[in-house]
Amino acid sequence: GADLRTGSSAGTYQRIAAATDYATAGFLPYLYFVTDDSFGTNSIDFTATDKMSVCAGVTKLSDAASAMVAELSANAVLNAGAFNIQAPATGGNAEYRYGGGGTIFRTVLTSSYAAPITNVLAATQDIVGDAMNLRVNGVSVGTSALDQGTGNFGNYPLFIGRRNNSSTPFNGNLYGLIVCGKMLSASELSATESWMNSRTGAY
Repeated sequence: GADLRTGSSAGTYQRIAAATDYATAGFLPYLYFVTDDSFGTNSIDFTATDKMSVCAGVTKLSDAASAMVAELSANAVLNAGAFNIQAPATGGNAEYRYGGGGTIFRTVLTSSYAAPITNVLAATQDIVGDAMNLRVNGVSVGTSALDQGTGNFGNYPLFIGRRNNSSTPFNGNLYGLIVCGKMLSASELSATESWMNSRTGAY
């Protein structure tokens, strides 16, 4: 039953008596995704709004291939009124990307965040207002004011971990995902990021 660790302060004792008997105090719960892990919701009706806010706590374990954390619809690039968030954006780089729009799909790309890395990602979007903002760990890292076309968001399933449960698999941990059909205010966004960070421990 001894628990000996090197450190500057005492942590929580983790009792492990058997494979099914252990203490969970101090562990951050998450979903672990690899090559074939994903799921989708029923269709979510966002047709009454042209605004969106998304917040996710992620650990990105690989930059080898483009990976989908979450995507509204089977393919947000092809379907009007949809969005996606990728980690990484394309294979061989270490960037995060948020994309979406009405009849025109636009993206915001970050600088390099090389895997393995844990971050809180947050994005806000206004289709009619042509505004898009991507944040990492509470700091804005990219904006776009390009025309996003017209219309509201759609009535689509939300796919988590892979595109349409079939391609572009995310390799990493997902600590939480919040999708809200409005533009969060500055205080609401900060509170959401702080709550997600309490689950993620990113910063």
